Amino acid sequence: MEKGPDAESKRRPDAGEPLVAGVWQYRPCEDGTAAIVGWLGDVYDMGGVTIEVPESIDGHAVSGLEGDPFGADRIAGMVDDGWLPPVTIVSAPDSPVRTWCATHGSDYLYWCPPDDGQESCAFTVLEDGTVRIDLWWSLGPELRLPAKVDGHDVSTLGTGCCSYAQFERVVVPEGIITIGSHAFYKCFDLVEASLPSTLREVGDHAFAGCSLARADLPREVRSIGGHAFAECEFESIVLPEGLRHLGPGAFCDCAELKSVTLPNRLAAIEPYTFESCSSLRSVVVPDGVTSIGSLAFAFSGVTSVSLPASVEHIEDHAFVGGKADIAVEAPAGSYASRWCETHRTLIGASLLDLI
Repeated sequence: MEKGPDAESKRRPDAGEPLVAGVWQYRPCEDGTAAIVGWLGDVYDMGGVTIEVPESIDGHAVSGLEGDPFGADRIAGMVDDGWLPPVTIVSAPDSPVRTWCATHGSDYLYWCPPDDGQESCAFTVLEDGTVRIDLWWSLGPELRLPAKVDGHDVSTLGTGCCSYAQFERVVVPEGIITIGSHAFYKCFDLVEASLPSTLREVGDHAFAGCSLARADLPREVRSIGGHAFAECEFESIVLPEGLRHLGPGAFCDCAELKSVTLPNRLAAIEPYTFESCSSLRSVVVPDGVTSIGSLAFAFSGVTSVSLPASVEHIEDHAFVGGKADIAVEAPAGSYASRWCETHRTLIGASLLDLI
């Protein structure tokens, strides 16, 4: 086991112009390592581009990445222009490149492990004496994460710690409180997750891009981050009663989702939450929800929705793009009923029937 480095000290580059080594731009860091700040190669290749990131540059171990070194923003612009060059970034599983790709990658810029990728792990002991797992890369159909590391209780799964890994099932042990952002991002083969009763927070994009069809969320989960379960393959989901925050796009593009049960403590349905959930037909918004964000149910299959008297604000395009008329149940005289009357042409394919 390897303890995680102090990220601030290792990734603090010296001031001045970046140095160049071959196709790489980098800045020396105070501890003698190097932070990659740019790649000078050419992405204009219709056959696709593979970028292999070195473990060291000019004798400096690569310890971090700064800004947008692979030009993700530039490639996104090329995609908007109608040209899609596939760019694959290759590095060792314990390279900081992997975490960078977990938080910056896309369908056209992604990370791929080397064929001989070995099991590896890294962790950080936090101020409270518990451990954050920063990397856990293992092979095989099932991943069982440890409850203790080096004698310390594990409380947190760090950013991108298991992203892109190839396993079908994960068991997260009791004691884990936080699953960090992008923790299981694009684990394409992952279909089932066993989650602990101690879990309180699921971070942004934590399971996005997985094939997850089953994950029973513990009742005390308080927060689910933006796009946390985007593109997963749930057919139904029951959100825990303790849930207070459901981030934007949390279940967007879940094409198999047919039913969802929302908790009574939820205060808002954020933008994009169920966007493009094409199999979703009926939604009951619980009493207590005060706002429904833009595109919350846009381009979904919803044909029936129940809105409570507690709703005080609905964005104009919350239900836009549906394929059928939507029957709405709302208390007479409520904000929701008045909103529906004045936004008939923006909901579904045609007119609304108020019940």
